[in-house]
Amino acid sequence: MRLTIRGNRTRSKEKGVVHDTRALSEVLGALMILAILLSTTTLYYSRQLPELTKEYESLHVAEVADNFAELDSLIDNIILVAKQPGVNKTAGGTRLIKMAPDKVPIIGMAPPGSTLTFKPSAEELFMIQSYVGEPPNASLPVYNFTIEETTTADFSQENVSIAPGVNSSALLVWMDNTFDELKLARMTIHGDLILNNTVTTLSGEYMYNTVSITNNSIVYLIPGYYLKLYANSLYIDATSKIIADDRGYLGGDGGKIGSGPGCGKLAYNRSGGGGGGYGGAGGNGGLGESAFSGDNGTGGSPYGDNTSLTFDLGSGGGGGGYGLGGPGAPHEGAAGGDGGNGGGAVLLGAPQIRIAGTISANSLPGMDGSRASAAGAGGGGGGGSGGTITIIGYEVNLSSATLSAQGGRGGDGGTCQGGQCLAGGGGGGGAGGRIKIFFENTSLYRAPSYSVANGTGGNSGGGTAIGGYSGSNGTYYPNQTTYISTVPHYTSGYYVSRVYNTSNSTTCYGNITWDADTDPYTSLVIKVRTSRSPDMAGAALWENCPAVANGQDISELSSAFDGHKYIQWRADFFTYDPARTPVLRSLQLNYSSGPLDASGYGIVNSASGMISFQSSYLYYPNQALAYEHGAVIQVQNVGGEQMGFVLHPPPIKFSANPSGTPAVEIAMINLIGSNYTYSSPKTASIETTYEDYDHLAGTISFDNLSLHFNTENYPIWANWFNTTLRASGLTTPEDYKVLVNDSARTVVVELYGQTQGVDLTLDETTVNVVVQR
Repeated sequence: MRLTIRGNRTRSKEKGVVHDTRALSEVLGALMILAILLSTTTLYYSRQLPELTKEYESLHVAEVADNFAELDSLIDNIILVAKQPGVNKTAGGTRLIKMAPDKVPIIGMAPPGSTLTFKPSAEELFMIQSYVGEPPNASLPVYNFTIEETTTADFSQENVSIAPGVNSSALLVWMDNTFDELKLARMTIHGDLILNNTVTTLSGEYMYNTVSITNNSIVYLIPGYYLKLYANSLYIDATSKIIADDRGYLGGDGGKIGSGPGCGKLAYNRSGGGGGGYGGAGGNGGLGESAFSGDNGTGGSPYGDNTSLTFDLGSGGGGGGYGLGGPGAPHEGAAGGDGGNGGGAVLLGAPQIRIAGTISANSLPGMDGSRASAAGAGGGGGGGSGGTITIIGYEVNLSSATLSAQGGRGGDGGTCQGGQCLAGGGGGGGAGGRIKIFFENTSLYRAPSYSVANGTGGNSGGGTAIGGYSGSNGTYYPNQTTYISTVPHYTSGYYVSRVYNTSNSTTCYGNITWDADTDPYTSLVIKVRTSRSPDMAGAALWENCPAVANGQDISELSSAFDGHKYIQWRADFFTYDPARTPVLRSLQLNYSSGPLDASGYGIVNSASGMISFQSSYLYYPNQALAYEHGAVIQVQNVGGEQMGFVLHPPPIKFSANPSGTPAVEIAMINLIGSNYTYSSPKTASIETTYEDYDHLAGTISFDNLSLHFNTENYPIWANWFNTTLRASGLTTPEDYKVLVNDSARTVVVELYGQTQGVDLTLDETTVNVVVQR
């Protein structure tokens, strides 16, 4: 008999169940180990999970602050683009905002989302001319007044106030005010211009009794300038010339746009530059080998007309593309050819004109693109457009004359010198210019030999590169019309009025009206400026003053302000036809004297808008970030008390002007769009785009000035203003005060001129804001 023992297992016959005590002990051991691990894990996460959550929230706080800093940079870029004259104002960008931190790993709920808000009417900033002393009484009557100039005595400028260092003759330039009206004065006759076997340079406008250019004489124009010769008789013999070739607008260097109203456009990637346009359209440049569609420069558009006496220079061709590089990096590899300069402009006017010689206003051809042995060759430059030749007379004999205003040929594309290289495209040809002849006596008129031919496109550099396209021919326009035999007027002049004292520091300006005669050949521009001083110190410079429309409200101008006591106007006169002049007979300035505003007075400018982020954190509650008035602010409310600081300062600068009183420079940022609030743990985006830009006409002086902020973050702004003003060199309370109103949630910065005035330099950019999920 054999007895086998297998562990401690026994069999119960009654129930048929096998009991294994060893297995039971293993299960119990495993359960105990799991319990220990669970306890340990629970203990770990009960301590570490809050720390992890807090850490992730802290990281998110910093991340959102960085996002708002990038938002500030986007808007700063919009402002920089807005300030550049003649630039297409399409700046803008989008900034993504992550609304919640990353999730805590393994265990734990997702942190809650946050709230993103845009309010275009919140956080208002007003710049106000402060009233010193007793505020205006709103119950006082308002008196209306008119300043009017209509008589010879008025236009004679008697008792004109002149600023120190200004010559009184500078107030009436090339103007005639002898017949109860203002108009351009007649030019002074310079005697005779006799050139015999002489080479000389002339540019500008002249009036002679006799012009005689003979015996191999040559007159060259100065680059970029025109020549207008008026005389009682004008003669150029067959051996002599007036040359205005390439004296027009400059062509673009390789990879750069040409200049002028019909400039040829630049090219990229071995392609040819566009030809200049004027009397016709400039030709497009050809594509270089393996270049992309649109890399070639397009030709310039036509401008000017044939029937009037408008007078234009030819435009420059666009530079050829470099061997490498697109719009972001257009200047890499072999150089593209320079664009050709446009032709100049010549006008000859006299009752009797006889020309047997040559007058030319041709443009320059584009330069060839550089050759290359690797990568890519340069594209050819575009040719310039021809210029203008205008002849005006009663008896006009041009039977032996040669007149030419031709467009320039496009440069050839660069070729390859061995190795692996891509050839360049040819430059576009320039358009022909304009030749305009106005004569009265048809029986004595004799037509010239002339050319307004287009420039042909440049050749390609080989391979699959494409040659440039030819420009359009220019225009030749002989026209029989009445000749007015008279000494011509100056083509421009101006009149500056006396300084008017409204005798009240609560002056409110109304509209301006005038009575004048102009036609398609003449124009008149009126400007207005105001000042706190009788010598117009601190007023806008005339060149910075905008033109005002007839009937416009003066206070709408960036050079005129309610509350300034002194006002002055200026009239600029222009004519395209020297036989004509604009005429100004009278001008009226309307204003009222009385209270402007019961609370103080006139708002110089205002802006508003706020983009804010409000957290819903567990461990960093009530965290907020705000973008307002060009500043990024971080805020936290603790126990009902606001705490925070300025992360990025606003574009506001304080300093002392030369007289020691305050000067402030502000770039105001006005946010517009629709109110929007978005609460979610998901990502949101803030899109900002350029809308408008206004610039105060230079640095303007005010008696006193104040900045009024209506803002939820008034303690932070008050602290920033106090700190910034203390560092500016200004003294409190003589120069400024910072006033805080807790109940109204306002901060007011008052700047005191102390009879010397407060200088203000101000511009405002309007930015459209769209918040998207």
